Amino acid sequence: MPGEQANEEDEPDAAQVYSLKEHMFRILQELRNNADITRMAESVISENPLHVLAKVSEELFATGVNWGRIVVFFYFTYEVCRQCAFSFFRDVMDWAMNFLRDRLALWIEEQGGWNGILNFFPSSE
Repeated sequence: MPGEQANEEDEPDAAQVYSLKEHMFRILQELRNNADITRMAESVISENPLHVLAKVSEELFATGVNWGRIVVFFYFTYEVCRQCAFSFFRDVMDWAMNFLRDRLALWIEEQGGWNGILNFFPSSE
């Protein structure tokens, strides 16, 4: 988070990074094949993308925050950006970054920052 100084023990090792990459790739494949997420992302063509992103994000985190939901949030935001008109891109990104800062940043910090996701996807060694 802002002002954090990285030290050697905060640095993930190669096995952790590789394991995270493998897990994230598998999740990406699952999300790409999820008909509900695809349908919701495609709805931005006929609806305001900010309303779609806000509605899905509120529902996604209605019962709490976890790393899996954060991953889905980033993927869904990407899909909304991909589907919406270029003129909405900056607004969608601004909204997503504000949501991340206002609703998720404290939880991420409490989990040890972004390195905390490495504990969610343990190394396969």
